[in-house]
Amino acid sequence: MKHKKIKEKIDKGHKLKEKARKSTRDSDAYLEAASRFEEAAKLSQEMIDEEDDSCNELQLSTFRYYYVFEENICKGIYWYEKRDQNQSIKYYNEGLAAISKAIELIKNREEFCDKNNVINYLLSFKDEWIYMEKSIQAQKIGAKGREYWDEDKPIEALDYYRKASRFFKESIELSKAENLKPIYERIALGNYIGMNANIASSMAKLQLSRGKKRAGVTELSDNEAITLIKHTLEASKLSRDAFDKNPEWLQYQEGAEHMEKIATDFLKKNHSLWDKLYLYFENDEYVKIIMKNADLERYKEVKAKHDITSEKPVKLWLSGGFFLFALIIIAIIVYAIISSDFNWWQVILAITTIEVLFVIIGAFTLRSIGELSETNFTELLKLALTTQFSFLKNFLSLGNSDKVE
Repeated sequence: MKHKKIKEKIDKGHKLKEKARKSTRDSDAYLEAASRFEEAAKLSQEMIDEEDDSCNELQLSTFRYYYVFEENICKGIYWYEKRDQNQSIKYYNEGLAAISKAIELIKNREEFCDKNNVINYLLSFKDEWIYMEKSIQAQKIGAKGREYWDEDKPIEALDYYRKASRFFKESIELSKAENLKPIYERIALGNYIGMNANIASSMAKLQLSRGKKRAGVTELSDNEAITLIKHTLEASKLSRDAFDKNPEWLQYQEGAEHMEKIATDFLKKNHSLWDKLYLYFENDEYVKIIMKNADLERYKEVKAKHDITSEKPVKLWLSGGFFLFALIIIAIIVYAIISSDFNWWQVILAITTIEVLFVIIGAFTLRSIGELSETNFTELLKLALTTQFSFLKNFLSLGNSDKVE
């Protein structure tokens, strides 16, 4: 009877935890879930007190520690979302202590039990719980980073976020265990990307903290503004990437929108920096979208000013002009060779050379205006040289054979 009640409690606890995990708006469900896991742990303890079989006691004790782990982790995440990191870290520590004991019991199973069915059943949870332990260690470190973030200490926050990112990266490898469900790898990857978004956010906040505030506006130099926008939008992109990996986690999408708002507000208040920013992020469509959202008219003005040099006919003339000038000089030299008293093979060599130069100059011109990829550029040059010099070789061979006859 108690087994059935325990199952009902943990099933309800997991459903509530999943509901809270998907959106910060449902974070109160974490406390409801914690209550269910706590009840399951109490029922397990009652069964342990009544149990005489050491194998059954091992199984009940192991799962009791797991229920205590879930109870405290739900509380830890709840207080993390409520931005009380001291409470959060306290519950994370208690949860980690519990899951460590559960894992230890599995590792030392032979000391308590000799029933293969019980041992194999417990072993089936080992990889999952080791993954959870690493993941919560990362979350605990991240909670310390958020504490410094809330205290406006971006450098200290950055240090902890970077450390948490390393732990989350390790959890990705653990999530790939054969007996784990694919959802664990997806969650691990989302957590890792999300923590890297926190790192980028800290870099952006650090840059803002270095600016001078006048009349409510943060003044930055051109280079400082570029760094700010780069890290702010990197954080937004990473948050969106994390959301793509875990589309049920709305907090990632909310994080992306928050970072976009920071960039948009900064652009609205710093029109004088737009020229430098536009040129630096010329090929970044995402930045252009943010600029349009900030001030469409200002964006059009800056774009009109700078895009004349990005038009392909203009680029073609600017980039091809030097090569064309060089080609004319070479052509004059070749003409002088042809007009002079040179051997026939020297004339053929000169003509072949100018043909190859035509191809090379064309390739360089197309590459410089973005019409030819680096790989195709290399292949085109290789083909041109091979074809032309093969022709020259055959021609010279023909000439030599005629001479022998």
